[in-house]
Amino acid sequence: MLTGGQFYDVLCAVVPLYVALFLGYGSLKWWGVVTPEQSAGISRFNALIAMPPLIFEIIAFNNPYTMNNRLIAAYCLSNGIVLVGLCAWVWCTKCGNLDWVITLFQLSVMPNTIIVGIPVLSPLYSVTESGIAAIFIGQVLWLFPTLFLYELKEVRKMGQPAVGSVAQVQDDGPRSLHSGETTESAAEHGFEGHESGIPALLTQGEHNDFRIGIGDEPSHAATEVSHKDEEHVKNGSRQRNSFSVANGESGTRENGTEHGHEMAPSQMNLKEMAIKVAKKMVQLPLTHATVMGIVYSLIAGRWGFDPLRILRNSLDIMGRITLGLTMYSIGLFMAGQKKLVASWWVAFYGAFCRFIVGPGTMGVASLLLGLRGDTLRFAFLQAALPQAVISFVFAKDYNLHTDVFTTAVSLQTIVFMPIVLVYYTLLEL
Repeated sequence: MLTGGQFYDVLCAVVPLYVALFLGYGSLKWWGVVTPEQSAGISRFNALIAMPPLIFEIIAFNNPYTMNNRLIAAYCLSNGIVLVGLCAWVWCTKCGNLDWVITLFQLSVMPNTIIVGIPVLSPLYSVTESGIAAIFIGQVLWLFPTLFLYELKEVRKMGQPAVGSVAQVQDDGPRSLHSGETTESAAEHGFEGHESGIPALLTQGEHNDFRIGIGDEPSHAATEVSHKDEEHVKNGSRQRNSFSVANGESGTRENGTEHGHEMAPSQMNLKEMAIKVAKKMVQLPLTHATVMGIVYSLIAGRWGFDPLRILRNSLDIMGRITLGLTMYSIGLFMAGQKKLVASWWVAFYGAFCRFIVGPGTMGVASLLLGLRGDTLRFAFLQAALPQAVISFVFAKDYNLHTDVFTTAVSLQTIVFMPIVLVYYTLLEL
């Protein structure tokens, strides 16, 4: 049972998160302290400067030789169970598609382990610190197949760009290729460019080279890539890879045709897709921090030396900044949306995946791999944390069901605490 002291410890850890969330929301929505442009800068600082030291600290200062590898395996296995189940659903019912497989998969397996898990679970379980490091390593490992699914989706969109919310000029004005929204509609939902307060998890160079905001004109870099893509010709039909943008083309297709010629499926093979996803992962700051953390922990664990106190204190300061600043950024993000809940059905499906499917599959995977005691309880409970912000970032970059992730991130961050406490009480029975 949850004791009074534990409940107070949890409140002491959680209430400051909500305070930062409220201040971020009010700063943009009510008080005018922060402009949309400034909120984008705050989020970018948080993602590129503040977050990597926290990730490095979590991984580097845990001994990998004593880390529970079965916890990493359980997380990976649970993800595999969800993915296989979704593929079976599409295959058997014929009512789903790859877009919804990706969306439901993200909703089920991407908890906010770092920002919310550290303060919420630390008062409850002694294994939290090493457990979060293990789970996060598993999350990074699964980023590659997740991005691969996004790229596969884009390749299946014959002739459509694969990365970013790329817009092309049509007769009735700029539109998103994927959603069909006009730029005005996208702006109403807070999805335009970098002005929505979203943590910018990609590097500036990547955005400049491979991402074009809704309604923007093609950049010089994108145009250069387009010229290179024109060299890819097969069966008399010009194929464009995922980074191409054709100046002046309408980009419209009717019944699988373009400019009156039938389009063959994309010629991009699995190797090319894998290389592109690998390049994207290399540009993620969290990848850099994770790799450096693993290398440091392997060296420190092997020779058993403690980190310099100056290094540890520096990382501690940045870590404290990151927890509050990330919640503040989520508040800015929520304030930038026209409405927090796009649809109550959307909210229901998101909550079902996050709070039922996620913990359920994690519990099954943990039991199958022999996890017991506090480690099993921690594995189950961390899977019931709210939706990770990075899942929305990917959805926005690929322009796939952004309204679903907007609702998930916003609403679940507000309501998750009672659900976690109920699960904790049941697990202690």
